[in-house]
Order: sequence, then C-alpha cells, then structure tokens
Amino acid sequence: MSNELDNQINESIYNDKILNFLKKNKYYIIFFTILIILGPIFYQVKLTIDNNSSAKDLEKYAIITNEVVKKNQNEAINQLIQLTNSKNDTVVMLSLNQLIELTKQPYTEVVKILDNLIKKNKLSNNNTDLLKIKKSLLIFDNASEQEMLELLDIKSNKESHFKKIILQILSDYYLSKNQKNKAEELKVLINEN
Repeated sequence: MSNELDNQINESIYNDKILNFLKKNKYYIIFFTILIILGPIFYQVKLTIDNNSSAKDLEKYAIITNEVVKKNQNEAINQLIQLTNSKNDTVVMLSLNQLIELTKQPYTEVVKILDNLIKKNKLSNNNTDLLKIKKSLLIFDNASEQEMLELLDIKSNKESHFKKIILQILSDYYLSKNQKNKAEELKVLINEN
C-alpha cells in the first residue's frame, strides 16, 4: 500500500514539474515551434524567388540574343552589360560571351566589365579563372609581360582546372614576343602536368 502511495506521489510531483516547466517556458516553446515550422517554409520561398529571378534573367538573355541583336545592336550591348550584374553565374558568362561577339575591337568596354567582375569576386572560382583567361586573350597583343603574369598567376592557380590552358596562353605570349627560352620552360611545365 505504501508503495502505491509513493508511486502516486512521485507521479503527481512529476506532473507538477512538467506543468511548471511548460508554464514557465511556454513562450520559448511556442517561439521555437513556430521557428521550426516557418524556417523551412521561408527557405523554400527564398529559393523560389531566386529561381524566378534567374529564370527572368535567362529569359531576358534569350530575348536579347534572338530579337534585339537583329534590330538594334547598341541597345543589345547595353542590355547585355546590365545582365553582367545578374546573380546567376551562367547568365553573366553567357552575356559576356555575347558582348565579346557583338563588340568590335578594341574591347576596352568588355575589358572594363571583366575587371569589374574579377574585382567583385562574386562568381565561382572556376568562372573567375575563365574571366581571367578571357581577359588575357582580349589583351594578348597589347599586354605587358607583368600584366599577363599578374592576370594568369601560375602560383595561385596551381589547383585550377585551367592550369594547362593558362600555361599554354603564357607560352604563346612568350613566343609572340620572341622569348623562346621562357616559352620552352612553360612547354616543359605543360608536358609535366
């Protein structure tokens, strides 16, 4: 009998402790429950908005390349320059390619845009490396050796997927400047990789 009474008392105390805990912390419990429910919902809404923004940018790019280029190239160039500020890496890279295709030499405006994008560093590492390669090819004939070495920094690009391409561009640059010894050194590096 005493054992039953002890069990009932313990159970009553336990229930009182739970009720007191719930009363003390009800606002925290409600807050965390709402947070757990609304967190994933807000995350999905953000992803949907980002996807819609990317889809709109891609749609705008398609319209520019299919219609505006045929009607007015200057307007197309201006709109493509605006698209280089997109949050979507693919749209940025496609816009740059189209700009290079539409812009006649000298590519000073495109080089300025490339410099801006490289400095902002908002693109992935691979895309930033591609931008540096594009810039090096655009300024290839008029660039100084120092400019090419800074742009295509071999030391910082050791792990780059484009290491061979970078070395090949530098080798071709040295060949174009009649510096055959340096070009041969780079050819050896290319063959080692």
